[in-house]
Amino acid sequence: MAEIDEPPSIQSEPIEEKFQKLLWVAEACVGARIITPALVLVYSGIDAAGWLYSANPNAASWVRFTAWVSKYLLPAGNLGCTPLELYGARCGIVHNFTSESNLSKEGKVRQIIYAWGASSIDTLREMSAITKMEDFTEVKVEGLIASFRQGLAHFFEDAAANPKIAARLAERSGKILGPMSDGDGKALLKWVKDRIS
Repeated sequence: MAEIDEPPSIQSEPIEEKFQKLLWVAEACVGARIITPALVLVYSGIDAAGWLYSANPNAASWVRFTAWVSKYLLPAGNLGCTPLELYGARCGIVHNFTSESNLSKEGKVRQIIYAWGASSIDTLREMSAITKMEDFTEVKVEGLIASFRQGLAHFFEDAAANPKIAARLAERSGKILGPMSDGDGKALLKWVKDRIS
């Protein structure tokens, strides 16, 4: 039997490590009072987790996002908002750096406003009540990050126990960008050149 000429092995970073690094950076941003980038990271991470989880990777992003949030994020913490409100917040933050989204403009969701660090969520709630800002709800950034971390832990536990989720995770994880060392890149390039010359 002819020997199969395999490409050089490239070390890939486990998907759990990618999410762990994303959380570390988000937490570092909060510690440095850089809140908008922290929220962009968290909402982008939830998007990625929803895509990894969804049985239909081509489903609308709001469907994947809200399904993952309903199953994993909201049960991990009492954030006081709905999955669709979090999706609206994601749209506002990721696309415009604001709390406003098309969903909130159409009156389908409340806008999310944030407290972090020593700021009290109760202060925001009292301000909202006094000013009759019924179209807003309040979320503590650290609570959102903690819920995301716990939701991810539960998601990866489910993947380890459920062959269907594990298969989706394995197949889609390979598509996620990852680092490649210069040495690995050169070895892969040499392997390709050897095949075409």
